Amino acid sequence: MSLEERVAALARLAGQKIVSVMLGEKLPHLIVAFESGSVFFLNGYTPLYKCWTLSTVGRDQGNGWQIVSVDLVRP
Repeated sequence: MSLEERVAALARLAGQKIVSVMLGEKLPHLIVAFESGSVFFLNGYTPLYKCWTLSTVGRDQGNGWQIVSVDLVRP
């Protein structure tokens, strides 16, 4: 998909109900399943580092959540 198509697909997930969130067992892949049946997959692998952050709107007011994955891979 082109960048525009990928951004549009991601935007269509906004506001959908999340039914499950899973993390990979050996690598920090993030898998988010939505009520609509759509699935968001975030690749948690790179040969240099693993790093991503996911949070909800309103987290700074104390009514949300945040998931962070950070792991520096040393050669």
